[in-house]
Amino acid sequence: MGDSGLSLHLPRGLQPLGSRGTDFAHGPPSRTLVVPITTRAASAHLEPPYLVHASARDLQLSWDGWIHADQVFTFPTAELDERIGLLPGRKMAELDQALRFELDV
Repeated sequence: MGDSGLSLHLPRGLQPLGSRGTDFAHGPPSRTLVVPITTRAASAHLEPPYLVHASARDLQLSWDGWIHADQVFTFPTAELDERIGLLPGRKMAELDQALRFELDV
């Protein structure tokens, strides 16, 4: 996963996940940082800085969604199914900003 964008995955039985790819000198890591992507966000009307809205076109899916930068977690890399999309650069910049806010960096 050497892409600089957010790869979109749909693991069996789970909601879509976004994973940020990085090149590693010693092969892929056993776990990857991911963020959940949902169709709804209860606090969306407040426009919190940790939520990133993405259109169906942005997500390359059939529905609009919300990327939750406040819910970053690790996921086994081996369980990430085939990539179903790649978030465009302009949305990646928004997600980077949301992650900086959430991580206070």
